Amino acid sequence: MAPALTDDTNVQSLSPILETALDAVVVINQAGLVVGWNGVAEEVFGWTSREADGRTLADLIIPEQHRAAHHLGMARYHATGEAKMLNRRIEVTALRKNGDEFPVELSITVARIGSDEVFIGYLRDISGRRQAEQAAREQSAILSQLAEGVIVADAGGRLTFVNEAAARLHGVAELGVTPDRYSATYHLFTVDGDPYPPEDLPLARALRGETVEDARWRIDRPDGTSVLAIGSARPIRDSSGRQVAAVVTVRDDTERDAAERQVRENEARLRALTDNLPGGMVFQLSTGADGRDRRFLFISQSHERLTGIAAEAAIRDPSIPYNLIHPDDRAGLVQAESEAIRDRAPFDMQVRFRRADGAERWCRILSAPREQEDGSLIWDGLQIDITDRVAAELALRALNANLEQRVAERTAEKNLLATLVETTDVQVMACDLDYSILAINKANADEFARVYGVRPHAGDNLLALLADQPIHQDEVRFGWARALGGQEMTVIEQFGEVGPDQPYYSISFRTLRDGAGQRIGAYQFVTDVTERLRAEARLLEAQEALRQSQKMEAIGQLTGGVAHDFNNLLTPIVACLDRLIRGGLGDDREQRLIDGAMQSADRAKTLVQRLLAFARRQPLQAGAVDLAELVRSMAGLVESTLGPDVEVQVKLEDQLPSARADANQLEMALLNLAVNGRDAMPAGGTLTISATKQSVAGAHPTNLTAGDYVRLSVADTGIGMDAETARRAMEPFFSTKGIGKGTGLGLSMVHGLAAQLGGAVTLTSEPDRGTCVDVWLPISTDPVSTGPRQLSEASNSSHRGRALVVDDEVLVRMSTADMLDELGYEVTEAGSGEEALQQLQEGEPHDLLITDHLMPGMNGIELARQVHALYPHLPILIASGYSGVEDVAPELHRIDKPFRKADLAERLAELLAVRRE
Repeated sequence: MAPALTDDTNVQSLSPILETALDAVVVINQAGLVVGWNGVAEEVFGWTSREADGRTLADLIIPEQHRAAHHLGMARYHATGEAKMLNRRIEVTALRKNGDEFPVELSITVARIGSDEVFIGYLRDISGRRQAEQAAREQSAILSQLAEGVIVADAGGRLTFVNEAAARLHGVAELGVTPDRYSATYHLFTVDGDPYPPEDLPLARALRGETVEDARWRIDRPDGTSVLAIGSARPIRDSSGRQVAAVVTVRDDTERDAAERQVRENEARLRALTDNLPGGMVFQLSTGADGRDRRFLFISQSHERLTGIAAEAAIRDPSIPYNLIHPDDRAGLVQAESEAIRDRAPFDMQVRFRRADGAERWCRILSAPREQEDGSLIWDGLQIDITDRVAAELALRALNANLEQRVAERTAEKNLLATLVETTDVQVMACDLDYSILAINKANADEFARVYGVRPHAGDNLLALLADQPIHQDEVRFGWARALGGQEMTVIEQFGEVGPDQPYYSISFRTLRDGAGQRIGAYQFVTDVTERLRAEARLLEAQEALRQSQKMEAIGQLTGGVAHDFNNLLTPIVACLDRLIRGGLGDDREQRLIDGAMQSADRAKTLVQRLLAFARRQPLQAGAVDLAELVRSMAGLVESTLGPDVEVQVKLEDQLPSARADANQLEMALLNLAVNGRDAMPAGGTLTISATKQSVAGAHPTNLTAGDYVRLSVADTGIGMDAETARRAMEPFFSTKGIGKGTGLGLSMVHGLAAQLGGAVTLTSEPDRGTCVDVWLPISTDPVSTGPRQLSEASNSSHRGRALVVDDEVLVRMSTADMLDELGYEVTEAGSGEEALQQLQEGEPHDLLITDHLMPGMNGIELARQVHALYPHLPILIASGYSGVEDVAPELHRIDKPFRKADLAERLAELLAVRRE
């Protein structure tokens, strides 16, 4: 380590360096003490040489935040002999005596004086340069925003700046173009359409030191359009007078040129009209030498077209044309005539006049006096309507408003935009390529502070702000990295603490460029879209629920129609098989086949009943049902059906109220649910059947109305279902069982049954956690029925009489007629309601009418009511394979298709017993 300077002679050897340097020169010894301080340093830092001598450099000019790094660098040099800052030119921050920080350019070298080493620092105050650079950037930004085009070329003639307006005007903004390539690159032509010689262009002339005003040329743009440009060019010189560049300002002169051409065309037209006397008039006037005693010697007939007053009237009364002149313009006309008399010179002026119809117009009056021998004057004159030209000139003056006004308006517009950006709810931020904030509005700063707990400002570094939040720092870095890399995009992201309230943001990134088009960073527009996304999610859920409801309704309508047609097909099949069984036809093998066919028919009938139950078309015998008693009576059947591997538990609430239901179909539903539970427990398990009273007061997943219900629950400990399977579980024909092991209508039937009764079905399930199906049934206030009503006559008794069978299906009609024949009736048949009415009215009396419900034309209900009106005592039985008969005609008796002879006999016995009562 070199020893510290102790010899004043050594210091004196530095004086030539210190005093001749243009920069501030500071010399410190190995201990960091100032041993040299020139006059420029006194001016720059405010410390005199006497004040600085012997003090540490850190105390004098190094800001507090950098002093630790200074001491560390000195220590490293003493230890290793190395220093990163030596022999380099860097920019740092320094401190004045008054405490102000300012930028300086620093270069440090090590010098040996005698046996000692010193550090010599050359410091240059660059505050002015920084300000000039900022001013240049601001000036470039303003020029870029001007409505007039601005093009700048350097002293060598190469284009260095083209603002947006110039680029739009030329259709191209190519920089670096040399003078000999101006015309070809920018497609420039003379007004006459010839290629513009590059050396004659205003910018080229300005580069030669000329000042060019109002030059005009034509631009053929790449998109095929042409504009007429007008511009000025002038050289740019530095403070010494040396030319360093040239600038041309240009604007679109197409409209103004068109307006001027319009004015010229108007004047040419006026001249032609004057020759033919339209749109103006020619006059000859005689006055005294003083201009008084005027009389018209001649007025062209076009005076009437010009003023609305006949020329003859003006000849008779010379004051008429003058009275038409606007009062504010009359004095000027009198003054012009006086000067013309005095100077014996023509005058040319524009005045307003009012036509006879009240319209105000402009005219141009040209006239000159000729002195006669007697001293009188003859005035030859022309008065032309120039209203159109004046309007064009006014429009032209408005079009050519001065540049200062336009700049002021543009500046006001930028201030307004800045205000809007600062006050908008949209969050705006711009960053440079090093993640430093260039600009940020209040909305962005507020949200950033709310999410991350630190408020950002322009000049802060985004990553440094989040240095103590590494997870969030990575989020911000990832979000900005692509944008700062030049990618423009719009993304939706979540930021802040993770949780259910974590907001969503729509973030649009765009590239930020300087006036030369160079990428210098990126900016973002951020909008909080949390509520919008949540609303969209709720809408999607509602739409999905609506689609599911519509799908179930459509499937219900389809299955109801299919069930009706299937029942019509089953009716003759069941009737024929029933007759074969009752007749004992065939040997044992044939009897087994017939029994098998009947079993299949019964299964088909059960399938149809499930379809109708799902479709809410199954006719119900709804009434008060003791649900507790029903479950207890079914427990033994359920246990025997499920087998020994399944433990059945029954849990019934005390004092359980009765439910409104169809006992038979509810038993079938309970058995179906139990079998489903068993199939879900292939290795065995527990099936729990429970019933409780429940109240629904508010929103319910199935939209049940408020009130009291009995909830029948069937829960298993089986394999359960995932969410998608549970969602589809009640769809008809949807089954998780193997082929041939289920129809997929069990849950659908339960769903349809509950819906018909005014209740609902809910299902909860999780994989490996089992499934629970809840059937919600409305509470009934009616007394529970103790048993079926006893018929007054055996169901298999024979009846005598004449029966009319009405059905549009021939096979159904034949099978029904055959059953009635076996029951002792004489049967007649009809294929429609209209045919049946005709037979009843024209044939013999009948003792019984059996009619199908759904038929083309007149349906069974309509037929029954018309027959009842004609024959009140005639028993009527409705046979239907569909639903809704009881809803539309509760007073009529019905039998469901398909039916056997015994079913028909039982219904007839009930019908006749009711009739007798």
